[in-house]
Amino acid sequence: MAEEYARWRVLWPINFDVTRTSRYRIVSKGKAVQNPDYNLLLDGVKKTGVKFHEESNKRHPADFFTSGRIRFSLEGNESFSSKLQFYFAVADAMKAIQTQRAEAAAAAAAAARKGQPQAKGKGQGKKVASNKPKKPRKRR
Repeated sequence: MAEEYARWRVLWPINFDVTRTSRYRIVSKGKAVQNPDYNLLLDGVKKTGVKFHEESNKRHPADFFTSGRIRFSLEGNESFSSKLQFYFAVADAMKAIQTQRAEAAAAAAAAARKGQPQAKGKGQGKKVASNKPKKPRKRR
């Protein structure tokens, strides 16, 4: 089974990282995403609909601390005429997914803050009385 995927092309999360130099990045900075991980790359490749194989335990030689790569094949896929077109589609999908995740996290944080007292005026909110008993002051 491994021989079947050995000749397929490889994608790493580092290939879509906006903070990396063009030596590792395969798309422009405008299309790259901030802090991509294996799961984001996997979701982006799934959205394109190409044949792929997951290798979550592999590590990039230049970036040992991030794991995971995806092998893909464009054979038999009519939607992409070149690998560069596929890279751009994956980058756009990753950007959309990352935006959705950020909006969901912001909505969850807003919902969590909804029950807390809001600050009023110039940065001064009501002080909430604590249930802890006050310690007596030491006098000299």
